[in-house]
Parts: sequence; structure tokens; C-alpha cells
Amino acid sequence: MRPDAVWFVTAYLVVLLVIPADRRVGVLGGAGSPGALFAIFGLVLWGFDRVQSRRFEGRRFQPVSAALLFFAVSVLASYVVSSTMSLPAVERSVADTGLLRLAAMAGILLIAHDGIPTPERFLVLMRRISAFGGAYATLGLVQFFTRRAFVDSFSIPGLVENGWFSFGERAGFIRAISTAMHPLEAALVLAMILPIALTVAIYDKKRSAVARWYPVAAILFLSVLSVTRSALLGVVVVIAVLFWTWPRAVRQWMAVAIGFGLVAVYVGVPGMAGTIIGMFSGPDSSLDSRTAGYDTVASFVGVSPLFGRGLGTFLPSYRIIDNQFLLTLVETGAVGLAALLILICAACWAAVSMRCVWKPQDEIMAAFGYALLASVLAGSLLLALFDAFSFPQACGMFFLVIGLCGAYLNLCRAEAAPLAESAKTALTSSTWRRRVLPVVALVAMVGLSAAVLATPPLYYGRVDVRFVLPESPDDSNGLIADPGLTLYLAGVVEQRLNAELGGQEKQTTSAPLSSTGIRDGRWVHIPNVGGQWETSHDQPLIVVEVVGESPARVDAQLNDFSGRVTDLARTSQEEMGIPSSLHIRTTVSSETAGVTSMGMERRRAVAGLALLTLTVVTVAARGGGRMRDAHSRRRREDDEPT
Repeated sequence: MRPDAVWFVTAYLVVLLVIPADRRVGVLGGAGSPGALFAIFGLVLWGFDRVQSRRFEGRRFQPVSAALLFFAVSVLASYVVSSTMSLPAVERSVADTGLLRLAAMAGILLIAHDGIPTPERFLVLMRRISAFGGAYATLGLVQFFTRRAFVDSFSIPGLVENGWFSFGERAGFIRAISTAMHPLEAALVLAMILPIALTVAIYDKKRSAVARWYPVAAILFLSVLSVTRSALLGVVVVIAVLFWTWPRAVRQWMAVAIGFGLVAVYVGVPGMAGTIIGMFSGPDSSLDSRTAGYDTVASFVGVSPLFGRGLGTFLPSYRIIDNQFLLTLVETGAVGLAALLILICAACWAAVSMRCVWKPQDEIMAAFGYALLASVLAGSLLLALFDAFSFPQACGMFFLVIGLCGAYLNLCRAEAAPLAESAKTALTSSTWRRRVLPVVALVAMVGLSAAVLATPPLYYGRVDVRFVLPESPDDSNGLIADPGLTLYLAGVVEQRLNAELGGQEKQTTSAPLSSTGIRDGRWVHIPNVGGQWETSHDQPLIVVEVVGESPARVDAQLNDFSGRVTDLARTSQEEMGIPSSLHIRTTVSSETAGVTSMGMERRRAVAGLALLTLTVVTVAARGGGRMRDAHSRRRREDDEPT
């Protein structure tokens, strides 16, 4: 049999789900995920096939691949914006890695979208996905009952561990994760495979009952035993979408089976039922953490609302945003978020718009439409509960299923109208008309590129103002008796100065002001060593940070603000009646050795603009050709006798 996309996707599933997700090709760092590298290889194969093959000619509009293209353009635009910001070196490196992540997303989506030739091969792939889901869940169940991870006890030549493996507990129960890095990542994989496994189990009656139903049982049991709300919510969404599409007898049987399964969990795993009820009824610190990040998101979006700051540049060390949609809004702006939502909507439409073309004997192909819809909806819900694209298995599975939705639409169209008929509608429009749109797009991108490259440099400065005890302290200064009171004085000074300046301009608890995208601002604060989860200050120190487009102005503001800290420290102690000889003093030290230039990375900007220009011009060329072909087709139909 000639190799096709089914073989490639099968191999991809092995790399994605069998190899533990925390393994990397060491020399490539964050870009070394085996699954991502394999998907990038797939993009290369897809591009070669696209150039060599003529089977893409005359195809109708492809909503899923078009939405992917829009998403890719938004990510490239955010990369260009990131090159104009004064990002730290680590964020610039992550922005470069973001382009590789985009290539991996596009690679597996396009391979699945365009490479599945027949319904029979599509069914083979769905069977394999179901089997992979069963094996993946089986490992998780073994982990739950043995309380051992297993995957951390062996090494793979050429791969290194990145230390992200999280095998924790909740209420005394192991949170099994199979080969994932986190329970939420495993939950998304299970939720997106479950509807496919259910459809194969119900309609693929040519196989044995054990082969069909074991993956379903394993996935459902692990979802319940995972002690993860997200896994349970994913199951609820899948059942809610599919339940009403099943035949009546199947609905009755499934209702009874689910009831028996819940009773088995209640009896066989004491305490699990109470833990699950407590997860939804008790206080939720993780929910509080998610909602507490809304102000951070709003402030960052306000700096660059359209195109964000670059895919992956909002580091977890700044703040963990457990919502992929909000993280997409921060990193790629409103345009990127809109592109992601359009991609999801296009996949949902592709899954159900033409499912009725299948004949009664092809009921399993008709049922796959609803299965893919449920898979996309469940995956999209879980995107709102954690930063899914930061985890290779979650990201890879999501874009694979999106690609399968496009493949399903192609098969539906082929079933409704043979390819030979659709190819007759492909017309060749005049050459000069085809060139109008790409020329206009090229001129527009050249002007945009010139404007971007003319962005002025940014200057950043920081000083630390420390509160120092007097050389001969005595009991006359009550602030000296307790070190915490010295920190209290620093807090009073910080609040008074910020009140004079009119509020804060800072975005997170730990990102430097220079990396926020603000081009003219300041931040006066006491360092928070507690991070996202708590506010904690351990030293009497006020940090003054200033950014601006004039080095003289930045330097002047640093001196003014640090001098004002000293003045407020003195007047605050005078108001307390403390003699000047016993005052807590302030000393100023510069951490950045004066004002530092933080100009754009011109090479990165040029590379990003070149990729963006190539993409936009290519889209314009194809779009112009499609518009002219459609116009010519309508004219020919009007000229034909009725």
C-alpha cells in the first residue's frame, strides 16, 4: 500500500502520545519537542506535495485551511510587533521558538486536512486514534492504582527531561497523567479522543465488542478517577453533544452503563465520590487565581491591543494565565484571538455542514461529523481552563482534530460531487487580472515594513532605593525596634509617591517594565517575592523603573523619583516625631549602570516582515485568482442556453 497521510498521522500519534511529553532534544531547548519536530517535518512534506501534485487544482474554498492561514498571519504580525519591543533576551528567544510552534501546528493540521484520500482510510485512522486513546488511558489507570509514574524511570537516547513532569495528588488520590506533563494536558487529550472512540464503538460493528468498547471504558474511568474538574467537564460536553444523536436503543444502553460505572467507582474507590463533589461545591483556589489575572490581561492588552507581543512571550514566570484564549489575546492581540475563534468555528462548520450526504449504509461516516464536533467543542472548553498551547500533547491533539474536520469536509464534498466534476469548474483567468491584488498587497506591505523599521529606540533605567538603619540606633526611633516596621516605612513611602504620580503603570508581579511594551511610563514598587500565589515583601527596598524614547528624560525622571523617595522617607519620620539624627536613611544604587538603549532587533524584524509579506502576497494572489475564476464561471453559466 502506498504511504499516505494516515500512516504519517499514525506515526505522529506514536511520537506525540507514547514518548513522555516532558522529553526534548536537548540541543534545541524549548523547540525540541519530538512531536513538534515531527509535525514540522510534516509541513515540509505537505509543501512538497502541494508544489508537485495537481490534485489541489480546482478545489472549492477550504474554510479550515483558510482560517489557519488567518491565524498564521496574526502570529507573524505579533512576531513583527515583538521585534519592535524592548523584550529581554529570553523573551526574544521564545518569540523565535513561537514561529516553530506555529509551523508544527500548521504541519499536522494540513497533513490531516489534505492527505486522507478515501472514507475507508479515514475510518482506519479513526480506529487507530481510538486505540491510542485506550492505551493512553490504560497507562493512566495503572498509575492511579499503583501510585507509580513508570514513564520517569527510563531514558530515551537523544532526549532529555525538562523537569516539567507533574505527578501530584489531590485529596490523597494520585492525579494520573499517563505520558502528559500535567493532569490538564491529559484531560484534553482524553476529552478529544473520547467522542471518536464512542463513535467507533457504536457504529463500527465489523470489529469485536472488546476492541471497540475497551478504549471507551478506559477513557471514561480515567476521566472520573483523574481528580480533575477539566476531565469531567470534557466528558459532560462530549455526552451532551452526542447523546441525542445516538439511536434510542444506544441511548438507553449508555444511560444504564454510565450509571453502573458511577456505582462501580463509588464502591471500588472509597472517598472518590466525596472528593468529586467537593471539587465542584467547595472553595476553589485555582478559580480565584484565574480570575485574579484578568486585570493583568487587560493591562497588557491595552499596550498592544491588535497584535499582542509575540506567541509565547508572556512567560509563566511573570504570571500563569490558566486560559488559552486570554493568553492568545495577550500574545497575539485581538486579531490573533479572532483568528483562533474563527478556526474553531470553521472546524465545527466543516464537521456538520455536509454530513447528510452519506448513504444509510455509511452511517459511521455520518456519525463522525458529530463526533468531530464534540471533540472540537470539548477541546475548546478546556482551552479556557489552562494554557493548552504550552503543552505539546494538548496543542498537537487540538490541531490534529481541527485538521480532521477539514478532511471530513473534503470527503463529504467528494461523496456529493466526484472530483472529476468539480475539476471542470476550474478556469484560468487573465494574467494581468491575477496580478492586481498581489501587487497591491506587496506595495502595502512595503509601506508597512518601512513604517515598522522606522520605530525609534526605547530607553530603560532602574534604580534601587534602600532603607538603611542609622549608625547609632536607640529606642527613640520605634521603626528600628522591629525590622518589619522598616519595611512598613518603605510601604508608606511607596504609597505616598504613587499617589502623587497618579497610580501605577505596571502589568505583572515580576516582569520588568521594559518588557511590557510600554514606551513611555514608570513604575515605583517594592519587589514582590511571593509571585502569583501570594504577595510577600522581604526587604525594605523601593525599585524605580522608567522607560521612554529620550535617554535624557529617562535619566531625569529616575533622579526625580529616587530623590522624591528620599524626601518622603524623611518627612514621614518627621511627622512621627523622630529626631533627624535617628532617621532611617536611604541609599540609591543603580542596577542597570545608567540608562540603557533597548532598540528593536532589526534582523528579527526584517525576517518577520519578509515572512509576513510572502504570506500576504501569496494569499492575495490565490484570492485574486479565485475571485476571477468565480466571476468567469458565473459569466459562462449565464451565457449557456437554458
